Amino acid sequence: MSDTPRSITYRQLSVIGVTFVAGLLVGLFFLSASNSQITSLTPMALIGFVISVLLGGASIILAVVAIQLGRSSETTLAARNDDSLRLQTEIYTKTAEALQKIAASTDVTEKRIEDIISGRVGEISHDLARNIPRSRKSPDQTEEAIRQQIFRSLRSQESEAQRKRDKELEEAREEAYQAAHKKALIGFANKQHFKVMKLEHGSVNEEGENLFDGIYSRRGDKVAISTFRPSWPARDIQLFLLSALPELKKGLITKLVLLLFTDEEQPLRSSTTEALLELLPEDLRERVFVIECTYDDIEREIDALDVTNQAMQRSGGGGVSDNGESTPAAR
Repeated sequence: MSDTPRSITYRQLSVIGVTFVAGLLVGLFFLSASNSQITSLTPMALIGFVISVLLGGASIILAVVAIQLGRSSETTLAARNDDSLRLQTEIYTKTAEALQKIAASTDVTEKRIEDIISGRVGEISHDLARNIPRSRKSPDQTEEAIRQQIFRSLRSQESEAQRKRDKELEEAREEAYQAAHKKALIGFANKQHFKVMKLEHGSVNEEGENLFDGIYSRRGDKVAISTFRPSWPARDIQLFLLSALPELKKGLITKLVLLLFTDEEQPLRSSTTEALLELLPEDLRERVFVIECTYDDIEREIDALDVTNQAMQRSGGGGVSDNGESTPAAR
């Protein structure tokens, strides 16, 4: 019995529909003739009759089409399943062949290595026999060699331990700086009641707002803050300040706060920065404020900072005074 799917054309469907309508009409004709009655149809009844016949024929055609589509979809799914099984079988076969080739290649390589080693056994034995007398040393030389080996081992272990300590110390310093950086930026917004416009690390290689760590606005003032870790040299801070001054001139920001973190291991850097400020015009110098403090003093310095005046001031500390003269930053 053949499994070839059967198909039906639209022409065949049309023939079936016409045959159905013709048969229905003939049946009605013979029914009327047998009753010996004259059947009269009004125009509306005739139209309704024709529409009913057409709807009946259309329903039959749609049913046949639906059956045909169902068979076609079933055939398509079966074909796809067969293709999938065939592909899986091919993949499995090729994988098995590849594994067999790899295993055969490994066996050949092991055999070659064994042949090479077995072929050089005699040569290796002769080399050992020649070198053994030369390698004999006195007890003192042997003791010194052992001592040097132990010394090198201890020095290597000490270097590894030192590298580990340095890495842990650097991670601790970075963690302390990030915590103080975050505390300073968030604390400034909370204490001074500014609206935060930017709160992320800036870069000295950028320009515009991307140059600064934090930017805040209130009543026409736009204050930028940048923090510097203790390991930053004073020269790089001066270069940053030179990059930030054009933004002050353009009006991108109205005031700038430089927060220099310091510790016991790093020298103070505010004096060199303030020396650069002395060379600036007074209208720019009044809008730059330099704070140098430890991580523990950051909250106190932020509380004391006042940026509401035209010239920023910090009570009891450094900054720019009312007469425009620069005073030492906090230590």
